[in-house]
Amino acid sequence: MIEDLLSVRTNISAIFIRTAFRKSKSKSLEILSIRENIKDCSQVFSTVDDNIFRGLAFVSRNLIYGLILNGLKGLYTRVGRYYFSDPKARQLACRFYHDLAKICEQENNDLVLDRVRSYGKDSGNIWREMKDKDNMINNLSELR
Repeated sequence: MIEDLLSVRTNISAIFIRTAFRKSKSKSLEILSIRENIKDCSQVFSTVDDNIFRGLAFVSRNLIYGLILNGLKGLYTRVGRYYFSDPKARQLACRFYHDLAKICEQENNDLVLDRVRSYGKDSGNIWREMKDKDNMINNLSELR
């Protein structure tokens, strides 16, 4: 189920991030700026990651994307806190946010799809490594 959640988020975010960049470069960059000076802690990363994705979803002006992400928030928060406990996941996310800001600044919106898919693939690999090491992941949907 968690792999499906990550896949859905990757697939829809490639669409709404590109749209957000086209519709409002300034608002998109403002949202991405919350990545600056981020505290190196899983809970903070999970919150910032969620805020970036949801923020860009709403900037795209298609409320359905934001509503989908809002509906997944509880599960994603639990998954994100665990996922970002791995330093590799935090480093990968920082590079991703930086790359998105650069793409937006340079108005290279056609690069969004490949960058989001690459991030989805790389983060999925980290997730699978974590899953193989720790049985707790299999029980995340039961955690409150």
